Amino acid sequence: MILAQNRRQLLNGNSICYFSDMTRLVFTFLMMLGLTVFGQTSVDSTTTIDNVKYGVHKVEQGQTLYSLSRDYKVSFTLIKRLNKDKLKGLDIGDYVFIPLDGQDYPDSISNPTPKEKPKQVVKETITADTKEKIDGDGQQFTVPKGATVYGVCQKFSISKEDLYRLNPEVESEGLKEGQVIFIREQKSAEVKPDQDDDGLLAVEAVKNYFENTGNDSLVSIARVDSSVIRDSTSFHLALMLPFQTVKQISLNEKNIEDKAKEQMHKETEISLEFYNGIQLALDSLRKKGLNAKVFVYDTKADSNKVKEILSRSEMATMDMIIGPLYARNFEIAAEIALNKDISIVSPFIKNNEIVSKNRKVIRCQPNFDSKLDRMLIEAEQHHLKDKIIVVYQTKNLEKAKLFERRLMAKALEKDSLFKLDITLAEGMYQSFNHFSADSNVTNAIFILDNEESFTTRYTTKLHLRADDYNFEVYAMDDLFDYKNIEVAVWDSLQMNLVGQMNAAQGVVLDEKLYQTYFDRYYTEPSNYALLGYDIAFNLLMNSRHTNLFSPSYVAGKTFDGNAIDFRFQYSGKGGGIFNNYARTYHYHNFQFQLKE
Repeated sequence: MILAQNRRQLLNGNSICYFSDMTRLVFTFLMMLGLTVFGQTSVDSTTTIDNVKYGVHKVEQGQTLYSLSRDYKVSFTLIKRLNKDKLKGLDIGDYVFIPLDGQDYPDSISNPTPKEKPKQVVKETITADTKEKIDGDGQQFTVPKGATVYGVCQKFSISKEDLYRLNPEVESEGLKEGQVIFIREQKSAEVKPDQDDDGLLAVEAVKNYFENTGNDSLVSIARVDSSVIRDSTSFHLALMLPFQTVKQISLNEKNIEDKAKEQMHKETEISLEFYNGIQLALDSLRKKGLNAKVFVYDTKADSNKVKEILSRSEMATMDMIIGPLYARNFEIAAEIALNKDISIVSPFIKNNEIVSKNRKVIRCQPNFDSKLDRMLIEAEQHHLKDKIIVVYQTKNLEKAKLFERRLMAKALEKDSLFKLDITLAEGMYQSFNHFSADSNVTNAIFILDNEESFTTRYTTKLHLRADDYNFEVYAMDDLFDYKNIEVAVWDSLQMNLVGQMNAAQGVVLDEKLYQTYFDRYYTEPSNYALLGYDIAFNLLMNSRHTNLFSPSYVAGKTFDGNAIDFRFQYSGKGGGIFNNYARTYHYHNFQFQLKE
């Protein structure tokens, strides 16, 4: 999936690079011909491209770049660099480049090659008929001939420790053909959703989803007496997320009836991944001294449910609320949190008003204005003597005028007689009337828009004129994810993206935390998981000694994350704090690099 960590670096240091066009052509050509090397599936298959040898692996079910790096004992960073086009996931039958020891890889790959040669990994499988493997309640398994502990654990997504805990005789005697073992906890009496506490339902969804961990400490619903008041002995954190447990249960039942592929309700999936990242962060913070109790609630994405949750007696003890995730429900929760004097965190929302009028709100997402601020810095530092063209659509006219006024003020601060050459150009075509054809003049174009259709079409049109003009273009980082942008466009326009590059966009992750997440949840962290980790860890790091939270702990400070970086600042008198961190990334040599 889509959710590691200490510090993110971009592609010019520890990075992922594109292969040259010729390299891609050669590789594609070999694939189409079906040459012998690509017909092999063993780990020692190799291919040579531009006099450099690569291992080639054919992807099997359940494999990821991270799991392959573990299997082959090679650097996860390096294997990602060699497979830039596979960052969003692998399909069965895909071919993956494996780094080989002793190879001198292209200069754009700066990491040292791995010290150990990749070795063939023999996959343990269970070959018996799958129809009769698990009994009716889904708890037991009859061991077929040739099954191994590793194979059973892989098949049923259970850790070796849990298998041994449920079946102590397996640890001492091993598996035996025909032996009946437990692969799940024995089920207790079923509780109907309508009769259960919604917080417990949300927890149950998480426990079922990560059932293989067998670790109840992953989920900690703290139950407190209604008379308890807030104190500094423990930090009380409420998570209000749209787990949609009832809908997920219904979906599960439908899947069973239809014998369909396992599915996750979208909001359930996002909430679970976000929640798991938070849990991992809290585990780290507990080791550093934070005494945290977590209260989990399923908002069901319903405003009435949000109000009901916030009316509960235990809310009087809360130090912080994270969520709800979406705008309308968060606005309702934020107003109530203000009255109850509880800090409330918005993970996704980018609205300025939501933080400017409420001193208890913490907005984590940098927004359009934050990126605009970064563009202004770039214009002031690098382009005051260039031809500056601000491109916008009608809806952003006021922002374009503000950009012009602020930049003119900056220029006058440096030289009161300086005349700034700046033009505001509305729409798709107006800017073309203002370009300077002088090769010694840079046309610095700032696109104040993040709409996919407009920015894609406009940059494509600029690309067609790139031979006639000297361009340097600045756009919002949203452009990175747009599907119709070609590499040639990035290169010809001297493209700069303003915002934040996340894990899915080529940022190298700290392998230790990535491995911790993988070992716990048997999956790679999605961007939602990484975001949950970043928010909880960085907001609460300075609370570990006091078990309290104050905006002063984070305001004015910068934090480096995995899915997101933070620079929190006050929004003004009577307002909360928000993340105003945006950077500039310049496209060069087939990669985006952090611009100094």
